[in-house]
Amino acid sequence: MTSLVVKGVMLFTVMVFASNATGTARQLSERDQHAASQHYKAGMEALLSERYDAAEREFKETVRIDPLHDAAFYGLGQVYMATKRFEPALKAYLASREAFRSATSAEALAGAASDRHCAIKLKSSRTMNAT
Repeated sequence: MTSLVVKGVMLFTVMVFASNATGTARQLSERDQHAASQHYKAGMEALLSERYDAAEREFKETVRIDPLHDAAFYGLGQVYMATKRFEPALKAYLASREAFRSATSAEALAGAASDRHCAIKLKSSRTMNAT
């Protein structure tokens, strides 16, 4: 039983740490999700058209709205590489990797918590039906 309590406390701690470290990017409002998506698309169009100043502005706005938008950080890295700003490019690529890891971890933790919740509900309903 104590093992289960310790695991629960550890899971809670990890979830709190992850949400504090990464902000609430995955809890964006529908409006913010749409805005981030629009800025990202505009950034990609500008990047493909080699309008690097515009692409940089759009990608920066995307990650301002959604700090876990790994593709926007990657786009920033592409802009910086194209403009031969190698140190910022490296930082952007590393930020892309971290955003991806954070988003993936947060989503996995949320999924695991949801799975546990469903399992507990199923077990309690079976117990109630058995009596």
